[in-house]
Amino acid sequence: MNNLNFILNSNNDKGEKPLVSIPPWAYWTLFASMIVVALVSLIVFFWARWKVRKIKQKINSQNNVSNEAKLVELRGENWNKVPYELKDFFGSKSADEDVNSLINNVFLNDAKNVLFVSKNFEYEVSSLLAFSNANISVLANYLDNKKMDLAKQKFPHYFEKCVQTKNLNELKDESFELIYAHNSEVNNITFYEVFYKKLTPNGILIIRQDNRKKTFNDPLITQLKIAQIPYEIVQQKAKFLYIVKKSNNMQSQN
Repeated sequence: MNNLNFILNSNNDKGEKPLVSIPPWAYWTLFASMIVVALVSLIVFFWARWKVRKIKQKINSQNNVSNEAKLVELRGENWNKVPYELKDFFGSKSADEDVNSLINNVFLNDAKNVLFVSKNFEYEVSSLLAFSNANISVLANYLDNKKMDLAKQKFPHYFEKCVQTKNLNELKDESFELIYAHNSEVNNITFYEVFYKKLTPNGILIIRQDNRKKTFNDPLITQLKIAQIPYEIVQQKAKFLYIVKKSNNMQSQN
């Protein structure tokens, strides 16, 4: 305000007509208008986010209903079941919800070839052998063959198929619709760098986040965002990182 009076007085000293003085109430009106505009913008922003979230929830709900109907048809009498006898035999601590989700992913993604690339997955491997038609492979030295043989002897009806163990060289020319891992010993980015290229188009790399500290601060998340590679952090009983390999069409468009 002092600066404004100085300008007016200076103009008067020079014999010029004084500039129009802006009354204090005009300043307050302008200030109040700015606050109102900011509040309205904020309200619109949060309302839009809420609306988008509601739409996503509705779509997800519809997808869940559709997926459930498909799974009931595909899995038949084994729908929503896991082989508890095998869970007890292997002493697995994996949650039923997580193992059931793995089986569902195999069916929903029509995964004909599945690869396990972490240790201590004997129960999950056996569950897929028992409840899916997929060909199951495990990275060499990552499967307790002795315990698997004992399980076959005790529960032969679950092991009509055999699991294959392969080293990295044998995987050179192979691809998989689903690759499954956990990050307690190997970090997310290593799995991505080694096994993402082994996925078929639209295939999924699923990494159980046993080491949760490395999930959100992992440089892999930033890398995926920059490369525009589809991913999702999924909370079931455990937390999982899903990474989807782009189809050939999507890659060519990018």
